[in-house]
Amino acid sequence: MTAEISESSVRCPIHGVELIYIPKPIAEDIVVCPECGAGGSYEEVVENRRGLIIRFIPQRALKELLKQVGSANSLIASNTSAASTV
Repeated sequence: MTAEISESSVRCPIHGVELIYIPKPIAEDIVVCPECGAGGSYEEVVENRRGLIIRFIPQRALKELLKQVGSANSLIASNTSAASTV
């Protein structure tokens, strides 16, 4: 997985934190609350302003996904800095 996560412009109505945007972890871009796993497709939630699906991603799966994306982001950052020093 080589996509970077970022914050979206939508907040979780339960926790008040910005939803995170995860580009195509499986088939489509998603947004999800890092606290409770509520979320949905980016298009439905952010662009069409539809409601979140509660427990869109179970906590265990959310933690694993964030860990995988974080590892990919670290690898991208280290490769980018190594390439800029060459």
